[in-house]
Formats: sequence, structure tokens, C-alpha cells
Amino acid sequence: MPGHRLLSVVTAMLLAHGTDASAQDYSLDQLLRVESLILNRDANGLLQYFQNNPELLAGGDSFSQEMRGLKVQLESELRNQFRARPGRAQRGASSY
Repeated sequence: MPGHRLLSVVTAMLLAHGTDASAQDYSLDQLLRVESLILNRDANGLLQYFQNNPELLAGGDSFSQEMRGLKVQLESELRNQFRARPGRAQRGASSY
């Protein structure tokens, strides 16, 4: 899930939090939470956090751009995992 570029952007935002104006658009707690969710590879947690904190995706800065890309990637991966799981419907029995 996390690539080097993504972790670099999050780390840069954390380091710049006290000095960079764009980094101040996000709280330190938000940045630390995103970092923790990424490092723990918690896709569902990240998607829920994005839903609860839409401002993380709304900006025009590199952080928001990376978070939007990550959200799209996670949603796609979760859809693919859901489709790949064997289930009753695939064996001919309906679950309804």
C-alpha cells in the first residue's frame, strides 16, 4: 500500500508543520493519524478517516493530491479483493 513517495509527502508535511503555511492547513494530530494508518496498512481505517475528515482531500497542495490518489487506490484494491473472494453466489446459492 504505502509507496516511498506517499511516505515522503506525509513525512515532509509533519516536518514542515511548524513552518510551512500549507502544512498548517492540517493539524499535527491529523498528520500523525494518517501516518499511523499508512504505516499500519489500515486501508479501511484510512478510508473512514478520509470520510470523517474531508478537508484532507479538498486542498490543492501536494498532500491533498496524494491523499486523493491514495483514496482512489484503496477503494480500487478493496473492490478487487471483494470480487476475488469466493462466496455463496459464485457457487450457485443465493444469500438473499
